[in-house]
Amino acid sequence: MGQHHFLIISHPLQGHINPALQFAKRLIRIGAHVTFVVSVSAHRHMPKGPILPGLTLVPFSDGYDDGINLEDHAQHYLSEIKQLARSLQLSFALLWIQSATVFIIYHHYFDGYGDVVENYSNEGSNPIELPGLPMLLSSHDIPSFLLSSNIYDSWIPAFQEDMEALRQETNPKVLANTFNALEAETLRAVDKVKLIGIGPLVPSAFLDANDPSDSSFRGDISQDPSDCID
Repeated sequence: MGQHHFLIISHPLQGHINPALQFAKRLIRIGAHVTFVVSVSAHRHMPKGPILPGLTLVPFSDGYDDGINLEDHAQHYLSEIKQLARSLQLSFALLWIQSATVFIIYHHYFDGYGDVVENYSNEGSNPIELPGLPMLLSSHDIPSFLLSSNIYDSWIPAFQEDMEALRQETNPKVLANTFNALEAETLRAVDKVKLIGIGPLVPSAFLDANDPSDSSFRGDISQDPSDCID
C-alpha cells in the first residue's frame, strides 16, 4: 500500500492553525504525507522554511488576502470542502478544535435547543441539561458565541452551516480535540455523528515526550511573544 496523503484546510486564525498543525504532525508520525492549506493572509506570516518533513504548506485566496475582519469573515468552508471531496470521491471529516462537550452544545443549539440556551444565557437561571451530556451546564459552560453578549453575530450562521453540512452526510465524522478517558460518554452522545477523540492536540514535549524536539506548534502568524518582553 502506498503512502497515505491527507489534505487539511485550516481557518486562518491562530487558535485553529495550532491544533490543525499538531494533528498534521500526528499523521506524519504514522507515515502519512500532509498538505496543509491556509489562506494567503495567514500563510504570509507563517515560517518560510519547511515546518517539518512530510508537510507541504499551500496558500489559497479566500478574498481577504490583506487580513481578515472578524465581523464579516465567518466562512467555515465546510460545505465547499464536502462538495469537493464528494466530486473527487474522497473521504472527509471535520476537525473540531475544541472538546466534544462544546461540539454537543453547538449541535443541540442548532437542533431544537437554541431557545433553551438563549433563554438561559439571558436569564441566568438554573443550570440546563442537554441530551447526552453527563453534566448540567452553567453559563460558564456555554460557548461565548452562543451567549447574548456575543458581538460577532455573523459567525452564528457559519456554525449553523457546519452543522447542516454534517446532517446532510450519511455517516458524518468529527475529529474532536479530546480523548476517551476524559469524555467517553460525551463522545457517544449523538447517534447521528461519529465523534472520535484525537486529542489533546498539544506538542509532544508537553504531553507524552515521545518527541522532545516537538516543543512548539511552529505555525505562529502573530508577533513572536519574546519580542514584547523587555
